[in-house]
Amino acid sequence: MVPDQDPETILTLLRRHLAEQGFGDVEVISLEASSRPAQSSMETPLVDTLVRSARYVYGIEPHVLPRRPGSGPMEELCLRYGLPVVNGAGVGYDGSRVHGPDEHIRLDDFMLNIKLIAVLLAEFAA
Repeated sequence: MVPDQDPETILTLLRRHLAEQGFGDVEVISLEASSRPAQSSMETPLVDTLVRSARYVYGIEPHVLPRRPGSGPMEELCLRYGLPVVNGAGVGYDGSRVHGPDEHIRLDDFMLNIKLIAVLLAEFAA
């Protein structure tokens, strides 16, 4: 999903496209509650605080993206309540095999992430 897309509309359009292309026998089922895409401004102080915290913890310049693939309750926080949200303080690495049967994290990454969250909260509260 990208900005200005509605999950229900996309689901309807997908079903229609499949039917028009001769795949009317394909059943498309929505398995979970869908949410609209949402993102915070890159200018929010929360972004600056996360970047500063990541520099401190990891000792490198973080790679900041305005949005990323994935899902979560961002719609509720951003669109309904107008709260800034950042995402990306995770523990995965290139070999984590995210969402695979052998998905895993490294203990050192997990410990660094705990430190990052602690520094982020302390910085943001200051």
